[in-house]
Amino acid sequence: MIATEQTLTKASAGDARTRAAKVAAENADKTLGYLMDLIRIPTDNPPGDCSAAATRVASEFDAVGLDVERYEIVPALGPPVPTVIGWLGPRTTTPDLVLNAHIDTSPEGDGWTVRPLGASRRNGRLYGRGATLSKADVAIYTYAAAAQPQTSEPIGTVAIAITADEGSGGSNGPRYLLEEFGLRPRSAICAGITPSVTIAHDGCIQAKITIRSRACHQALVDPAVETMRLAVALAQRVVDAGDALRRRHSDIPGITCPTLNITRICGGEYFGMAPGRVEVWVDRRVLPSEDFDAAEGDLLRLIAEFRDQCQAVVEFELVQSAVPLRPSPEQAPWARLVQREASAVLGTDVPLGGVPLYTDARWFGAHGIPTVMYGAGSGDLVEAGVNGQDENVAEEDVYLATQVVARVIAVVLSGHAEAMG
Repeated sequence: MIATEQTLTKASAGDARTRAAKVAAENADKTLGYLMDLIRIPTDNPPGDCSAAATRVASEFDAVGLDVERYEIVPALGPPVPTVIGWLGPRTTTPDLVLNAHIDTSPEGDGWTVRPLGASRRNGRLYGRGATLSKADVAIYTYAAAAQPQTSEPIGTVAIAITADEGSGGSNGPRYLLEEFGLRPRSAICAGITPSVTIAHDGCIQAKITIRSRACHQALVDPAVETMRLAVALAQRVVDAGDALRRRHSDIPGITCPTLNITRICGGEYFGMAPGRVEVWVDRRVLPSEDFDAAEGDLLRLIAEFRDQCQAVVEFELVQSAVPLRPSPEQAPWARLVQREASAVLGTDVPLGGVPLYTDARWFGAHGIPTVMYGAGSGDLVEAGVNGQDENVAEEDVYLATQVVARVIAVVLSGHAEAMG
C-alpha cells in the first residue's frame, strides 16, 4: 500500500508532502475502518490486557507495508504489556522521527448513551472508548506512514511505536523504549488534538491518604478518632488548598491553572458502624512552569500538618508521579514545522498550546527529544468525552490529521526537516 516514487531530493520535498497528503486523503475510509476495529477491541487499563489490540495493530502495519516489530514486557502483577513498532526505513535506535500513541484506554465508566465499544457513527462523529485518547492517533499515524513514497535509497527512518500502558504510567512502554531499548529519535510526535500543536502538558502527583482508627459502633465512636469525620476534615483542607492554587495562572494557552482535587473517598460498611479505615485519593496537577519538587513538597506538608493534629494514624502513599512536558528551545523549530503543515491542511493558523492532562509525551521530552503532540480530537476535552461518557472524535478531524502527519513525515524523510522548520 505504500506509494511508489523516486528517491526524494530537496527540490522535490514540497511535492512529496502534497503527494503524501493526497494518498492519505484517498485512504480515509480505510483509516476510519481501522479505527473502528480498534475501538471494538476492549483495552481497559486496568486491567490492561491489550494483547488482542496489539495483534490487530501488527496486522495493519504488515498490511500497509511497514516492517513490524513486537515485544511484551511481563510485569510482576497484571497481564503482559505489548509494544508494536512499525518501521518505515531501516531499524535503528536513532530514527529521524518516532510517532507514539497508546492503545490502552480508561475503563468504560457510566452514563453512556451509546455502546462504549460499539464504534457508533452519528452526525459526522465516531463514538467509543479510545476514539480520541488515543486509538484515533494509532490509525492516523499508521496511514500517514502508509502514504509515503517508497524510495530506492531510503534517506531516513520513521518508527510508529504503539504502546499499551499510558494509563498505568508508561514505564513498560515509552520509558522502556527510551531507557532499556535505547531509542533516541531526533524528534517525536505523540497523541494530541487537531486544532493546535501541543508543546506542553501538566505534570501530576496522585496519592492515597489512609486514615486508620478503631472500628466500633457508631453510637460509641469518639469524635477525636472518628475516621470518617477526619476524612471529611482532610477533604476540606484539600479543597481549600485547591481553591488557592486556582488563583495562580499559566502563561500557556490551553492550560489555565494548577489544581488539587479529591478523586475518591472510600470507607465504611453500613449504618451504625464506624469504619476503622478511610481512604482519600488526591490528584495534584503541576504546571509546566512550576517546580515539580516544590509542588510535591507542598502536598506532603499539607498531609504532615494534618497528621500532626490527629490522634488517628494517617498514611501517605504516592501512586503516580509524572513530570510536565515543558517547552524548550530545542523543541521550537520542530513545533513550527508541525504547525506549518497543520496550517496548510486546515487552511487556518494553527496555534501552539498546552493541555492540562499528563501524557506519555513527557518521557520523550524528559530525554531532551524535541517533542510535540498532534493528532485527532477536539480542543474541548470535556465535549470529546475524554475519560468520561460518550467519548467521540470528528471523522473530519481523523481525515485532516492524517494528512497533516503524512506531510510532516514526508518532510522528515526528505532529509530537510531542520531547514524547513
